[in-house]
Amino acid sequence: MQNQRKNILGISPGTHTMGLALIQGKELVEWRMKVFNECWSQVKLGKMLTAIQDIVVKQCITDIAVKIMHPARCSEGLHGLNTGIMDIANSQNITLHSCTVNDIKAHCSLEKKRNKRVIVEYVLQKHPELYREYQKEQGINNSYYIKIFEAIVIARMFHDNME
Repeated sequence: MQNQRKNILGISPGTHTMGLALIQGKELVEWRMKVFNECWSQVKLGKMLTAIQDIVVKQCITDIAVKIMHPARCSEGLHGLNTGIMDIANSQNITLHSCTVNDIKAHCSLEKKRNKRVIVEYVLQKHPELYREYQKEQGINNSYYIKIFEAIVIARMFHDNME
């Protein structure tokens, strides 16, 4: 059982957008942004959790790694989403790992000055195939794709710690 291949789902949650990344074995095999445009409701929360549940089942996820927000900066909706992710992990007997944005930045850079730029640079160094995603973000001049990059780093952090 020690040699079981790990399938790690990295999640950078949000109440409007959610970054997802999947590492199977040692390979980054999937990354995407899920957008949920509806106003916040229990129906929307259900759709978000169903999307995660579908990935968990379809990809035989063994570990979920998720970014958590400081409680003072966490909306009721985001808190509900994080609780739902915990429930999915528990119901599927999946190991749940959590980290903060500061943990993510620290993993990406040893320098004292850490910002979201270090996340982008780290991901592009490890996964040059994502340069197109980076170019898209530059073209639209917002941080839409940073959630994908965060999800990749989150999954990579826990993958690297398991080795």
